[in-house]
Amino acid sequence: MKKILIIEDDEATLELLGLICEEKAVEVALKSTLIDLAEIESMKPDLILLDHWMGSSRGGDLCLEIKQNQATQDIPVILISALNEIGQIALDNCADGCIMKPFNVEEIQEVIETYIG
Repeated sequence: MKKILIIEDDEATLELLGLICEEKAVEVALKSTLIDLAEIESMKPDLILLDHWMGSSRGGDLCLEIKQNQATQDIPVILISALNEIGQIALDNCADGCIMKPFNVEEIQEVIETYIG
């Protein structure tokens, strides 16, 4: 079974993303804080949905770490943010794509279909 890791500090958004992903019959791991690279390596997700603005931390920084690590570099990472600059932030941090908040259900479903079928 395919696995999606969702990292989002807003509990309501985290829950919504989880519900959308579960409809696609995939395993979902929900995290409300940034996790370290070793944990991501051990989870082996097939897709990561990552909030960029995580309090004093930035999801983009974690994304760049993921993409610079040989064991995790092939995992698709989609940055999610309400920032108008999220497209550039995604490019700067080697993300595979981005989603602007507020998003709609179809956008999330399309990303899932694109990256894990």
